[in-house]
Parts: sequence; C-alpha cells; structure tokens
Amino acid sequence: MQLQAQDKNYQVSNIGDPINTKRYVEYAPTLSTNGKTLIFQSNNNEERHWKLYESTLNDEGKWSPPQALSSINNYQGGAHYVAGPSLSKNADTLYFCASYTTDNRDIYYSIKNGNTWGEPISIGSPVNSDQYEGFPSIAADGMSLYFMRRDTTGEVKNYKAKRKNPLKNKDPYHIKVGEDGKITKYKGICYVLYVSHKGTNGTWQTPEALPNVINNGCEKCPRIMPDNATLIFSSIRKGGKGNFDLYVSTLDLTGKWTMPKALDFINTSKKDQLATIPLSSNVMYFNTKGRRNADIFKVSPLPDYLQLQKFTRVEGRVIDSLTKKPVEAKVSILVKDSANKNTPIQAVSSFKEKDGKFAAKLRRGYKYALEIKAKNYLPLIREVDLSDNTVDDSLKKLDNHIALPPAHLSHSIRLTILNKETNEPVEAHVKVINTSKNRIVTLNTVAVEGKYSTAVESQSEYTVEITALGYDFFQGKVDTRKLSRGQDYIATISLKSNANKLLLTIVDKETGKNLSSLVKYTNLNNNRTTTKATKEGKLTVFLNRDSKYTFEANAKGYFFQSFEVKTDTLKPGDVIKLTVALEVLKMNAKIVLNHINFASGSSKLDEDSYVELAKVVQLMENNKDIKLEISAHTDNVGVYSRNMRLSRQRAQSVFNYLIKTGVDKKRLVSKGYGSARPLVPNTTKKNKAKNRRVEFKVIGTSTKK
Repeated sequence: MQLQAQDKNYQVSNIGDPINTKRYVEYAPTLSTNGKTLIFQSNNNEERHWKLYESTLNDEGKWSPPQALSSINNYQGGAHYVAGPSLSKNADTLYFCASYTTDNRDIYYSIKNGNTWGEPISIGSPVNSDQYEGFPSIAADGMSLYFMRRDTTGEVKNYKAKRKNPLKNKDPYHIKVGEDGKITKYKGICYVLYVSHKGTNGTWQTPEALPNVINNGCEKCPRIMPDNATLIFSSIRKGGKGNFDLYVSTLDLTGKWTMPKALDFINTSKKDQLATIPLSSNVMYFNTKGRRNADIFKVSPLPDYLQLQKFTRVEGRVIDSLTKKPVEAKVSILVKDSANKNTPIQAVSSFKEKDGKFAAKLRRGYKYALEIKAKNYLPLIREVDLSDNTVDDSLKKLDNHIALPPAHLSHSIRLTILNKETNEPVEAHVKVINTSKNRIVTLNTVAVEGKYSTAVESQSEYTVEITALGYDFFQGKVDTRKLSRGQDYIATISLKSNANKLLLTIVDKETGKNLSSLVKYTNLNNNRTTTKATKEGKLTVFLNRDSKYTFEANAKGYFFQSFEVKTDTLKPGDVIKLTVALEVLKMNAKIVLNHINFASGSSKLDEDSYVELAKVVQLMENNKDIKLEISAHTDNVGVYSRNMRLSRQRAQSVFNYLIKTGVDKKRLVSKGYGSARPLVPNTTKKNKAKNRRVEFKVIGTSTKK
C-alpha cells in the first residue's frame, strides 16, 4: 500500500512482502546502524501472540523471509507478549519488553552469540518495577536507556467497559491540562517517557521522567537515534492530527531538550509511531495503519530537521612553550550556548608517551572552547569553531601546537568583585586575555562569592573583562611588566548595577499582616520561569531591562493573585515597590481574574485565558473543600438583555472548561450578571474595561476563618 506524503518531496512506501502481511500486524521496527538487519514484532503465528522476528537485506535491496527469534520467544515456555525490540549499535545486544513469569511487563535483553540470540536476561531494578515498563530504546553509546511506563494521572475509568478493573480497562479516558492550560483528552492508554543512565560502575541508575517539554500530554514509544541526541516519539497533543503523531526533539550539549516538532510531512489521523533512522541512510522506518492492519513503512529523503547530528574528530598537541617537549595535560571542553555562556561537556587528556596529542569527538553546529591545564604550567584557552554545520569535516587538526608557559614565569591576578552600592559580592563572569601574545587565559570563569584568581605570565599585558547580569560591563588592563618578581596584581572591582529591582510584599488582605507565600514569575522575553519563597512576606527580584514579567503569588488557604511587571519604561537601577494582598478562602470571598478574555460579543474563550484558568484548576486541587461561583460581567454598552445573556454564556464557557479538566461540577456554579454589578461607574473606557470581568466567589467551604 502506498501512503501519500503530505509533501510531494518525500516518498512514503509500505516495505511490503515478505515483511508486511495482509492478515497480521507488523510493528516496532528496529534496524542495525548499517540498515541491513531488521527486527520487529508481529502476531504472525497460530496463537496470535506478540513475538519477535528478524530479516536481513540482501545486496539487491530485498528483505529475506522473517525468522522467529525462538530463543527469545520460547523462553520459559514462551510468553504471550514479547515486543518493542531495540538493537544496540553493534547489533550484538537486543533490548525488548516481555511478560515471561508474571502478567507484569518488564524490560529484558539478549546477547548474540554467533548467529544465535542468547536467553533473555531481565534488566532488573531500578528500571523494572511493579509497574509496566515497555518499548525500550538503547542509545548508541550504551549509556542511556529510554522506555515508557503507564501514566495513571488524569486517567478516568470508562464505566461503559465490560471490565471495571482499571488495570484491565482497555478503554480509559485520559484528561491532561498542560502548563499552558490547554486540555488534551484521549480515549486509550497514555504513557510517561523515562530515561535511565548507566553509572560509572556499569549499573543502571534510577530512571527519571523526561522533562515537561517531552512529557506534555499523552506520550508513547520513545526512540533514540544513532547520534545519541535525536529522540523521536509519539504524542497526542494540541495541534496534532487526532491520534498518536510522531514528534522529534534534540538533546543539546547542555543537556536540554528542544521544543518537539511534529513530523507533519508523514503524520496521519491514525496512530503514527516507532520511527527509526539507520545511521547509514537517509531513510526512516516507522509504523502506521496499512490497508487492513498496522504495517511498517519507510520514507525518504528526510527533511533537514530530521538529519542526524554530525560529528568532527578534533586533534591537537600540547607542548612546553620553552622546550617544545610534549606535556601531559587535561583538556576540558566547553560549549558556548545561545546566552553566550560556556558549559563544560567533557574532558580528555594529552599524554607524553603519545607525543602530547589528544583527540575529542565534537558535535558540529557549535562553538567550543578548549581549556588546557597541566601541573606546573599556566592554563590556556583555545577556541574551536564548528558552528558551520554545512561543512562536512570528519577530522579537524588544530593548526598550531598548544604551547603552555611554565608556572615559574607567572604572577597572579586576584580580584574581589563587589556591588558598588551595597559592597556585597557579585558572582560575575571573568575573561582574561593575554593581548601581548593574543591568547585567552580564562573564558567566562565564575567569580564565586565575588572572588577570582588566575595565574598569568610575566612580561605581558592583559585585558580583563567582567560581565554580570544586571550590572554594567567592566574592562580593565593589567601589565605584568610593571610587577616585581613574584608580585601579584590585587584589586577590588566595584560594578554599577543597571538592573531594575522589584521589592515585593505579600500580605493578608483582611489583616494587612505579611504572609509567607510562593511567588512564581516568568520573563516573557525568554520564557524563563523562577519560583521563590518569600521571607516573612518579602521578596526582592532583580528584573532584566526592557522586559515583561508575569507573576503569580500563592499561599495555602488563599486565592492566588496574578499580575504583570514591565521594565521597558524604567531607567537603569529604578526600583519598584509593590504590595500584593491575598484574599482568604472563606465564605463570600471574591477574586477577579484579569486575564480571562473573550472575543468581542462572543462567549468563546481566548486561548490566552487557559493559562489563568489552569491556576484555578490548581487552586481547586489544592483546596478540595471549597465550592466556587463563576460570575461573568459586562459594561453597560449595548442592550441590557443581550449583555445578560452574553454574561451567562461566558460564565458557562468557563464552567465547561473547568469541568473538562476534571473539576467536579458539583463544586461549581455559573452565573451571568450582565451590567447589573459594576465595580466602578461606566464613565470612562478604563472603567468599562474593569467592569468587563470574570469573578470567582467562595460559596462553600469547611475551612473556618
């Protein structure tokens, strides 16, 4: 069967006979790095049980008839379920999931001996547990294992199912509310994606759930590609095509996953999952619905965003600057990120017996700094630019040898970095450059608690650059030609703050007393979110210039409060003092939500409203004893009866949203008051805007205040 790709530049095809069949399901393909060995699961047997099969690609591009992996399928008398295969880089170890001894499904592996697969071995704790663990994916370096566990959060039992045991319920509903407040609803089983890393002792460590950027809704079937960085998984989320769609995310060198991108050029309204890209070819194999059952398909060529990460082997040599003899040194490799910070990612060594040579495998598309240190020598920085990802260099030899100056030629630069106004230490980044010899000594080294020290050569001139968030840039000169033998350069640098400062006080609205609370704030310019606890109700927040922030203050037993702070009109160093009063959750207590918006004359919620309403969901979750009235209000523009009807419809829209997220409808009442209850006279545009609002009022609680 031929599927039509969403883009005519890509050719999607069913891999056909002898792999795919009309009567059976072929599922979960995994391929060797050379693309010539295929292992998959199928129910192509008399019992219709899930089992594993293997096929090889001949020189004519034809797949051989699949052979059952009997040593794995028939282990301990055979299992009803052997599935989710994943081949190691050398195709000598096969990971999979099975239920041999119990109904619980765990992860196993088998080691190949010649042409035969060995008996399955349980991967054991802490990867396996009393939960479901399935569909493992082993990284090419063998140090990370990705897999999935069943997600029971947000699961709603389907009472229409014949079996009422949730563990046997094949058709539960999942309702998920994302951080953006958007609702994902799915009829079926959802999963959470995990990763376990192998420790230095060779054992698997406690698995960790992948971050929210991956586990955002209803996920399934993670597959890590041969570059150890590209993850393709299936997900049901807003913007998808209705069922499990394929998404790709890349692990950057600082350990963060990029925002997943949908593979819309092949995604369909059916279940699209279990993609794999062999290292040797520009083709991707995956599962989707065939003419009758799920089949294995392939697509080629691949778009740029699916191209696997490329690497360059960087080689260099470390020598003594005077004798030119090889030096044994430690080479720390740092990567420069988008914020211009340098993060250590790995370390290698040079050895005298290897003529001072070292080598490192680095991912292309980045700028690097090599920090070279050796005993009795001054440190040195060598920059390596591999940011041009179009250059296909598998090997890069550094042109000039790295010559380390002996330490006996040194002085020290010792700095104390302080806030000019408060004299408090500043954790700044310090860069030192030998301008006489045009080489970097230290690169963005952090001055911990305001203290910084580095050794430098004599008879040289240096530039010192100091940067710190919220402070003016500093640049100065140090001339070691003016220092006596053994003398150090010692100085105190006072940095002038240019950040704006928010002095925030959280109080009880009724008593005016300071209130211990949590404050969550997000810089909308870079979407960085921070949560801090107040100290006796007070919190100081340093704000970036020309930025917009959203704040949310929370305290147990109180309504939350949201507000915005902008710094675009403030002068450097300006201070904002703000007091925020929180309302106790008691009978008749009310709060106006400022960011619940509708189109003019409409009851349809604006998507921006979901973020604020998600906070209401969390409020209801944290305070299970309260009942709320949702009331919508309008200004006095227009016909009174229409405003009344519109306000009722808007309140009902909010009610419906909260019910969809799982809030019990018995805890909510919706009412519309039209223009009957203005907060302020409808005399100005500003006042009318205040009167167009959605309020929440406590109409029931067991809390005594």
